Amino acid sequence: MDESLARRIGRNIAALRVGRDWSQEALAARVKVSRSRLSKWESGDHPPPVEKLVDLARELEVPLDGLVGNGTERLLGDLTPEQTKRVRKAMRSLAGLLPAEPRLQKEPE
Repeated sequence: MDESLARRIGRNIAALRVGRDWSQEALAARVKVSRSRLSKWESGDHPPPVEKLVDLARELEVPLDGLVGNGTERLLGDLTPEQTKRVRKAMRSLAGLLPAEPRLQKEPE
């Protein structure tokens, strides 16, 4: 099942944040938003606005497509082995926490 863009962005933000051993409060302060706002982004409830995506990419030291795309794994080469281990662990944990996207049912013909 295809993951929604908001959830993919949220998963990538959370994994990269955890990989750097930062709390939600620490990253939220760096991008000048509340912790609850960052939490909503990470959970996929609401996608961050474009200007905040740019701020997040800068603070997390990744290209913008590292947040938006499926490319978090390829970004691991820039992390230390310990950071890589934390990111992989976070991504496994997050994969189990995110609810499945509802499937649209085909209307009877």
